[in-house]
Amino acid sequence: MADNPPMGFTHNRHWYTVPGPWVMMVCYFALASLSLYATQGDNGTATMWPASGLLLAAMLLSPERDRATYLCAAAMASFLANMTAEVPAFMSAIFTFANMCEAILATWILRSIDGQKLSFIDPRNVLKFCIAALAASVLSASLATVLTLGDWNFFISWLTTVALGMLIVTPIIIVSARLFVSSQRKKIRRKDIAEAFLLLGATVAITTGVFVQSSYPLLFLPMVAVLWVTYRLGPFGAASSVCIIAVLTSIFTQYGMGVVPFVEGGQQVTILFLQFYLLVLLISAMPLAALLTTRKRLTRQLENNIALLEQAEAAAHVGHWRLNVVKNQLHWSREIIRIHGLPENHVPTLENSILAYHPDDRKRIEKLLGKTMAKGGNFEFTARIICPGNEIRHIFSRGTASQDAFGKVTALFGMLQDITQQTVDAQRLKVAQERAEKAAEKARTLANTDSLTGLPNRRRIMEIMHSAAEKCHSGNTCLSIAMLDIDHFKSVNDRYGHDVGDKVIIRVARNISSILRSTDAVGRFGGEEFVIVLPGAPCEPATHVAERIRQAIANVHPSPTSPARVTVSIGLATMAPGQSIADLLRQADSALYVAKNAGRNRLQIAA
Repeated sequence: MADNPPMGFTHNRHWYTVPGPWVMMVCYFALASLSLYATQGDNGTATMWPASGLLLAAMLLSPERDRATYLCAAAMASFLANMTAEVPAFMSAIFTFANMCEAILATWILRSIDGQKLSFIDPRNVLKFCIAALAASVLSASLATVLTLGDWNFFISWLTTVALGMLIVTPIIIVSARLFVSSQRKKIRRKDIAEAFLLLGATVAITTGVFVQSSYPLLFLPMVAVLWVTYRLGPFGAASSVCIIAVLTSIFTQYGMGVVPFVEGGQQVTILFLQFYLLVLLISAMPLAALLTTRKRLTRQLENNIALLEQAEAAAHVGHWRLNVVKNQLHWSREIIRIHGLPENHVPTLENSILAYHPDDRKRIEKLLGKTMAKGGNFEFTARIICPGNEIRHIFSRGTASQDAFGKVTALFGMLQDITQQTVDAQRLKVAQERAEKAAEKARTLANTDSLTGLPNRRRIMEIMHSAAEKCHSGNTCLSIAMLDIDHFKSVNDRYGHDVGDKVIIRVARNISSILRSTDAVGRFGGEEFVIVLPGAPCEPATHVAERIRQAIANVHPSPTSPARVTVSIGLATMAPGQSIADLLRQADSALYVAKNAGRNRLQIAA
């Protein structure tokens, strides 16, 4: 039920208050007076005492700070009602004291158990309420019996009267208050109001028809009415229909109709029989009402959860499915149906669902699902499905097998996600990544390569030399380098032009590369100057390589495309232990300088 206070009621930390102590006092006095006047039994007690139910409801609906006020108002009303019924003042005070004690005890028990709010939609709460009402009734009956020196019959009569008053009236008031709150927040349909009046009116008619005559014992008919009203209206219907029956049976019994001819033992026994009858009706109706209300609430929650699940699945393009292996029945959620491009609520057979997979994926899926159905466990796969119109979608599915107590697989549960967009994006990303890698590699190549000759440039050949030097020092191997310079290259450019000069540089680069080993390296150091790196080569083998290079370049004859005939000078140096690349380059450069001063077209070994 709703937690907000009804109109005209005050609210404080989830508690509700009745309109006011004076209204409470008037209502309590009226109910007590009517009960004493209309349904008095032999010992001056009513068939039920609705005033006790009214007071308990007021105590439960009121904030703690106002309970004493309502208790005082009820005490005044109780005393006046008893006095009006010509009960002696001393006895009226005792009865009032007992009734107030019962309200205090019941309120304390219910607040101690439930903390804040009493609910009649939970069977456990209904049981707690019954226990509290019974305990309070026992207390007040004991006090009244002891203080008035009453007998056992007086105790039983008081106990049943007060207990029925709380068990019947309190739920009506509390549920009605919360229904009123609900009507303020959400308008109740006229159809529902009309149904409530019709059902309660039918209860009045059936009860009147049963108790107005004494020819046939038809006491089961009101119970049928109570159960039907309970089924349709819940806790409010259960308490209201039992209250209607209680009022009518009390009136008819007072005039000697209803069950009076069928009960032997006088008025007291008849009242006890009616109280027992009403108690049976209440015990039958209230738990049923709680269960029905709980079922409706859980049904609404389930519907809301399903709606939220469908919304979440639609947003994420994820659906769920279930395969009953025993019955070979397949269930798909709406999102899976949409993913497959099928009409809504159209779930294919297992065979047709397998046929929806791409032929290249179908056997793999059949094998995987067959293995899971045979051995259990979990599974997951990605595949393609063919939708109507030959549209191909990529899906991802993951699930598990459900097994019985004997380990036999009874069902498969799984989720299926449309990953078409992710797959397309991944493919695009892969292509973009490959392009980026190629571009980066090209950039690295351009950054490390001489654009004219295609050889490593100065920066790259320096990296190669440093790497070779580290290996030389750590592995005790040799390293030789040669610095090569084209002789009289400026005159070539001046005589033939820069285009021919570029062709000469390219030709020299090719001559050098053709002679070197795969482990050797050559790079353009700048202009017409080259550096040759010879890892693992001591001085003598390196000298042979450098001399072959010099001779190969000198022996190239002019051609129409490269008319200039050139020679080269070479300075060779071999790394000594602990020597740096900078020192080695200086040695090779000094040797090259000596070779040029000695007439060019020659090889000079560093000293």
